[in-house]
Amino acid sequence: MSLTVERALEILEIPFGPLVDDGDWISLARPIVTRDDKLLDRFPRGEVVSAVDKANAASSSDGIFLSWGNKCEVMVSEHGSQSSYASGIWRDGLALESGGENPQKYSLGAPSLSYFLHFMNELPSAEAPLRRHPVSMAIRDRARMRMRHNPGAARLSGDAWPPAGLAQASAEEAAQKAFPGLTLRIESPRSRNDFEALANSFLFNLAYNHDYSFLVASSVDGIARGSRIARVRRASEDQIDAPRMTYQPDLVHHYQLGASAESPSLAYLSFYHIAEHFYEKVYSEDLVDQVRAKIADPSFSLKRSGDVQAVIKVISNSQKKVRDEGGIDEQKSLQLVLRKYVDLARLSADLDSYAAGLVAHYKADQVSFADANVTDLRGERSDEVFSSLAKRIYRTRNALVHAKDGARPKYRPFTNDAELSGEVPLMRFCAEQIIIATGRVI
Repeated sequence: MSLTVERALEILEIPFGPLVDDGDWISLARPIVTRDDKLLDRFPRGEVVSAVDKANAASSSDGIFLSWGNKCEVMVSEHGSQSSYASGIWRDGLALESGGENPQKYSLGAPSLSYFLHFMNELPSAEAPLRRHPVSMAIRDRARMRMRHNPGAARLSGDAWPPAGLAQASAEEAAQKAFPGLTLRIESPRSRNDFEALANSFLFNLAYNHDYSFLVASSVDGIARGSRIARVRRASEDQIDAPRMTYQPDLVHHYQLGASAESPSLAYLSFYHIAEHFYEKVYSEDLVDQVRAKIADPSFSLKRSGDVQAVIKVISNSQKKVRDEGGIDEQKSLQLVLRKYVDLARLSADLDSYAAGLVAHYKADQVSFADANVTDLRGERSDEVFSSLAKRIYRTRNALVHAKDGARPKYRPFTNDAELSGEVPLMRFCAEQIIIATGRVI
C-alpha cells in the first residue's frame, strides 16, 4: 500500500516511542540519547515528508528491491554462522566505486529512512498488527539496547535530562540504530535495469574476499519469517520425560542436522534421508508380499505352469525395473515408507499445531520450483493421499538435488527459500513419525 506521513509516524513510534506532531516539527515525548551520544528530542517534519515522497517514487516488483532509474536500494540478509559478526562489521558502512567510464557506487550499511519506512509498511499485516509484528518487536528491543530514555539514575542524581551539549541526531540516524538489517545501495551515472545482477556481483566479491555471505533478500515475507523452521514444541524442563525408546543413531543424526539447519534445503534433505534409509527394506518386503499373495491365492496351483510363470513374471519385472532405472523405484519406495510408518491424522494434527493453514496450503498450492502436485492430507482415500504425498515430497527433493539447465522448473537457492520453508514442516513431521515407529522400547 502507498506510504503516508501518518503511517510513517506510526512506524517511527516503534523505536522512538510516542511522537507529537507540532506542524513543522515532530517531538518525542521522551527524548533519546543514542549509543554514540547524539540527542534526538525532535526532528523536522520535512525529513519524514521527504523520505515518504522518495519511497513512493521508487518502483518495486517485490517490495524488497527499490529503484529510481539510476540508483537502487535492496535489503540483504545475512547467512551463515558469522552473520551477526558480519553485520556488526559492516553496519557503519562499506563504500566502493568501480572504475571505467561509467563507475558504479556501492554502499553496504544501515538502510536509508525511505527504505526503513517502506520496508515496515510492506510487512505482512494478516498475522499481527504492526506494533506486535515480530520485526517490530525486534526493532523495539534493539532500540532499548542502543538508545537511552531518561534513565532512572539521572533522575535520582538530579542530573539534567537530556544532557546539554550533545549533537543532534536525525530521524534517519536514530532509526538506523534500531533496525536490525542492512541494505545495499547502488548508484549509476545512467539509468539501468540490471541492478539485481550488479548487487549479486558485489555480494559475490564480498564473499570471495572476506568469507562473509550476504544475500539479496527474496521477499519482505521471507525476511520477516526467516528461512529456518521455528521451534515446533516449547515444553518446559519439568514437562520432559526420560526416553522410553531407543532410536537408530543414523536417523537421529540426520534429524539433528535438519532441526539445527539454517538453510531450508539442508533441513529438507536431512529429514528426507530418514525416509530414504528404509527404501531397500520396504521395496523388498513389498516384492515378497506380492509373491506371497500370488502363491497363497486359492486359484494358484503348482501343477499349472501358467500360475508359476505369473509368479516368475512378478519377480523378473521388478528386477528389470531396477536394472533399467539403475536402482529401485524411489518414488514408489517413498510411498511404501510413508504408508508403513506415517499416520495421516497425526501428520495433519502436527501441522495444524505448528501453523494454522499449512494443511490447506498443501491442498491448494503446488511447489512452483519443483512442479510438485497439490496434496489433500485429509482426503478420504488413503491410497490416493499417500501416492500424492510421496509424489510431492519426491519432486521437491529432486528439484533440490538436480540442477540441470533446461525448461523444467528448478530450485534456485535463496530465491525459492521462502516457498521451500513451507515444505520443511511436512517433511519433518513425516520423518519424526518414521523415527518413532522404528524405535525400540527400552
